Amino acid sequence: MDFDITKVNFSGLDTGETEFQNAFNRLVTELENLENKLNTKTAIWQGSAKDAYDQTRRIWQQEAKGLADIVSLLAKNINITNMNMQDVERINAAMFDGK
Repeated sequence: MDFDITKVNFSGLDTGETEFQNAFNRLVTELENLENKLNTKTAIWQGSAKDAYDQTRRIWQQEAKGLADIVSLLAKNINITNMNMQDVERINAAMFDGK
């Protein structure tokens, strides 16, 4: 007989959620450090050089926010999947306990 089987590693899901959050935190820290270093070097820029940098900086910040939103959404989805699968596990266990 052929059965479809789904195995869930709950601790792996917990770890995955934590790792996504840690990756996000490291990304934010790195981007903030890079921006601080750039700001000290670009503080004296004027005219078209400053305008070009400011335009590029806005794009960079917008893209960084988009990436942060994706990482946050992935972490939330891992959490939701974990909770849903734990609920399914409890329901299945209850069926065999006669509850």
